[in-house]
Amino acid sequence: MTPVLKFCRQRDKKDGDIAIMDELKSKISEDNLSGFIMGYPTYRSRTVKMTSVVENFVDGLDRSGKFPDLSVCYWNEFGSSKNVQLLLEHLGLSRNEFKRITDMFAASGILQGYLDFHNNPGSKPWSGVKDDKGC
Repeated sequence: MTPVLKFCRQRDKKDGDIAIMDELKSKISEDNLSGFIMGYPTYRSRTVKMTSVVENFVDGLDRSGKFPDLSVCYWNEFGSSKNVQLLLEHLGLSRNEFKRITDMFAASGILQGYLDFHNNPGSKPWSGVKDDKGC
């Protein structure tokens, strides 16, 4: 299973978020999606600077009123990028290619963690989730 979309925020956060919301709304309609998994950045079960960025983005989706029935599941992404980077560091990729592939495989790892958890009744998330909303 691979992620359907991975979003990159623009330097201009307001315009970038509007573009992401438009792309998300289009994808929801196109693929009849009912929710999504949002990587939730933490470090050793503590919040970090990017944690509030993710929460603010999801709150913005809610405030926009464009996604009244959208379910969002926060999934701990701790270590997902670092694990991929360790695998790729010796391949001699350009900086842009390294970043693109890292992000793609990290998103896949986050999704796989979610799927593994839900396909193994009684198991616990490897590092926890923010809450059960949408999960």
